[in-house]
Amino acid sequence: MQVEKSQGQSLKDAYRKLNEGQTRQAIVELRELILQISHSDPMYAETLLILGDAERMVGEFDNAYLHILKAFQLDGGLQKNIPIETVFTCFARLTIVPPNCPLVDEHIRRYLDHPVTINRMIDGVVKCYLLRRLGIEEGLGATIDMDQLCLDLTLHSAISRLILSNRDLELAFLVIRRELLILSVEGNLSPLHLGLISAFGERGILNEYINPSNDRERTCINLMVSSLKDLNLESLDDCKYDLMILAMYMPFHKLPSAHHLKELQCGQWPVEIQQIALKTLYEYVLEQEVAAEIPSLLKSCSATGENLISKIVRQQYEESPYPRWENLGLLKNKKTYFEHYKPLRNHPFSRGKVSFDLLVAGCGTGEHPLQNAASIKNLNVIAIDLSRQSLAYAEIKRRKLNLKKVTFYQADILELDQYAKSFDIIESVGVLHHMEDPEIGLTKLLGCLKPNGVLLLGLYSKLARARFEGIRKINQSIVNTGLSDGLNAERVIRLRNDMLISREPSLDWVDHAIDFYSFSGFRDLLFHVQEHQYTIAMIQLMLNRFKLKFLGFNLAPRVIAKYQELYPEDKHCIDLSTWAEFEERFPDTFLTMYNFHCSKVT
Repeated sequence: MQVEKSQGQSLKDAYRKLNEGQTRQAIVELRELILQISHSDPMYAETLLILGDAERMVGEFDNAYLHILKAFQLDGGLQKNIPIETVFTCFARLTIVPPNCPLVDEHIRRYLDHPVTINRMIDGVVKCYLLRRLGIEEGLGATIDMDQLCLDLTLHSAISRLILSNRDLELAFLVIRRELLILSVEGNLSPLHLGLISAFGERGILNEYINPSNDRERTCINLMVSSLKDLNLESLDDCKYDLMILAMYMPFHKLPSAHHLKELQCGQWPVEIQQIALKTLYEYVLEQEVAAEIPSLLKSCSATGENLISKIVRQQYEESPYPRWENLGLLKNKKTYFEHYKPLRNHPFSRGKVSFDLLVAGCGTGEHPLQNAASIKNLNVIAIDLSRQSLAYAEIKRRKLNLKKVTFYQADILELDQYAKSFDIIESVGVLHHMEDPEIGLTKLLGCLKPNGVLLLGLYSKLARARFEGIRKINQSIVNTGLSDGLNAERVIRLRNDMLISREPSLDWVDHAIDFYSFSGFRDLLFHVQEHQYTIAMIQLMLNRFKLKFLGFNLAPRVIAKYQELYPEDKHCIDLSTWAEFEERFPDTFLTMYNFHCSKVT
């Protein structure tokens, strides 16, 4: 009895330390306690759960998940004691995926099916799981058991909800999709296959039909499309399985009969294909209608003078709005803008103001301004972009999310000086480096920025993007044969397929580049009509020329911690010379881009 009492007191002491913020000390005591408690004691599972949650607080996500998982395995009732979002926080950051565990399957499915999770966050975890699940960790020699795959609901969720940046997985998916098509053509489909077919239909929407087809597939698809040229309400039910197969290869708005099918109500379609019809026909029609309604501030759309590049860039994003996204993730309590970005907390502009006017210059499909509006309080957001199609996508998302303090306009940064409005905060991430002269664009932005206002910029790193340069030069020669005339979808897919099947070591980055796995992402990554790249030294010179004060990079906490460990004398992490040294040492630091705040020197 004395031992049990001692263990119970130890658990209470650990609880107290957690509540007092002594998390690491509590972890040490909990780990010691676990060694003392019998595995059959109910307190063992409870202690594991508390330890796992404590490890999550300090960023030890592998240990945290393994301990939480073991607690759930020992006592399923404990799952009600911890929010699933807490499990997701650990799960999204795993580097080790426990093998052959039904609870891991369950967590993958629950994460993927949760309405407000950002599914790309678990891309790495699910890749590891599926490579093991499909037997292709060591290559593509495994035999595909179609019946087993048809019963694997975790696989279905992953295929339909995640891009999954891995060449071996994509090549395996191409084989599975082809097998499903052949089963259909040979009349061997059964109800068992429908879930897997539906998942691949959703995948086509997700990656914008970037997957290549071989000659046999194209022949089969063309024959199927021809047979459906007179499709109507009466024949929909009879053709629903053919339509499900077609959905793996093309959107319904490209069907010959799409012009009159769109007049039907979505609920009139067979239930098995209603979601596909909604996303690839009705939402497509809605995007065209909303695009026509977007208010424009453009004074000129002519291809003359300084607006030539603007027109070309607009054309690219009209054809391929980027990025396509689903939701904004698990939103926490709103903070102010200056609380949200730690380097800005002592900025003088944050004092005494109740609300802030924010301009997002080059908002694309709206993910960033809508994320701001949803997670940051006291913001009035105006978001502009050149592309009406991108803005239509953004506006539809805004309506779904019911975010009222965001207004979208079609506008050109080069014409901002004509609008006579100034802003407290301007954000332009991934935009200036696509302009003919980025510094002219920066001049226009600064002309709209209030005194003491802050500017968030995102610029490509020359060092980080060096790996892409050889391919970009080849692709640029194609783009420049006549701009869009030299760049049709078939050609892009063919060039990408050459990279997909290559085992050239210089292409190993493909297994980690999420943009490679969707059409608009691939085009933006390697086929952009205009791209400038920077070094930190170039950024320093630009800031000096424009009399701007560097306020700090926006990076993951682990990167900031590593920098502070190496350069403890730079307490505020704003010395660009040491950041340049850091990037030379860790060249992937700014692989996405340099993302930093600055302000006018006053």
